[in-house]
Amino acid sequence: MSMKRKLSIFAAIVAGTLFLAASCLFYLLFHRSPGQFFEQDGTRLFYSDTGRGEAVILVHGIAAQGDLNWRRPGVTRMLAKQFRVITLDMRGHGLSDRPEDAEHYGIHLVTDIIGLMDHLSIDKAHLAGYSLGGFVALKAVALYPDRFLSAAICSAGWINPESPGEIPNPYQAPVKNAEIKTSHASVMMPVASKSVFHRIRSGVGDMLIDRKIKKALKASYPELGVLREDVETIKTPLLCIIGTKDGFLHLARALCQFECPLECIEIGGATHFSAPFKSEFKKNLLLFFQKNSPRHK
Repeated sequence: MSMKRKLSIFAAIVAGTLFLAASCLFYLLFHRSPGQFFEQDGTRLFYSDTGRGEAVILVHGIAAQGDLNWRRPGVTRMLAKQFRVITLDMRGHGLSDRPEDAEHYGIHLVTDIIGLMDHLSIDKAHLAGYSLGGFVALKAVALYPDRFLSAAICSAGWINPESPGEIPNPYQAPVKNAEIKTSHASVMMPVASKSVFHRIRSGVGDMLIDRKIKKALKASYPELGVLREDVETIKTPLLCIIGTKDGFLHLARALCQFECPLECIEIGGATHFSAPFKSEFKKNLLLFFQKNSPRHK
C-alpha cells in the first residue's frame, strides 16, 4: 500500500472520529427530555416530570440545564424509581426564557421553584440543587421552610453575605490548609488560575448560556445570600454533599459548621464536575430523601 493511500485512510479515520465525538457532544449538550412549560412573572420556564410519589425538584448549576446536571449522570433515573422527579431549567438556561437584566435573576431563581410547585399543585417537596442550584436551594428553604420536606445542597455550600469575598473556582482543586474564618465563616481561598479543563468547561458553558445573561446572573448573586442567623434557624433537614477535589469544598465546610439539622458527606477524589456521576453521590442522595420521606418514617 502506498504512503499516499495510508495517509488517506488515516485522515478518514481521524475525520470520522472527530465527527463521532462532535455528534456525541452535541447530543449530550442539546438533546432534551420531553417536558412542558409554565409561566412565572412573565417568564416562560421549562421543566420535565417523571416518576411517581413524593415530588423531588432538581435544580442545576450555571451554564447548564436539567438534563446535563441530573439526567446524564443517572440521578434522575435512579430517583424516579421511588419518587416523582421534576427537573427545572432555570431562567436564562436550557429551554427556558432568557432575560438579560440582572433584576430578572437573584431571588427570582427561588420564587421560580415555588411557582413551579404551585403550578403543579405540590404543597411540599424534596429539593436538590447542584452548584449554583445548591445556593438557590439553601435560600429557598430559608425563605419557604414550610414548602420543603428536605433539601440537598450538592457541590455548593455557604458564603457569608456580610463578607462574601471572591467566589473560588469550583473546577480547581481546593488549596490545602486554606483558612476559614470561623468568627464570620467567610472563606479565605484564592481564586485559582484557569486550568485547561476549566477553559474547556467555560467554552462549553458559553455554548449553553449567553455571556450577557451570565453577567446579569452573577450580578444578582448577592440576593441569594443567607445570613448566619437565618441558616441557624433552618429546621428543614439538609444534606451537604461534595467532592474532596471540588473548589467549593471550603464553602461546604463553612455550611457544615452550623448547628442545624444537617448531614455532611465528602466524596473522596470527586471533583465539581464528577461528583453527580459517582455511585456514592447517588446512593446518599436517595437515602437522604428516603429517610426524610413521611412514607418511610
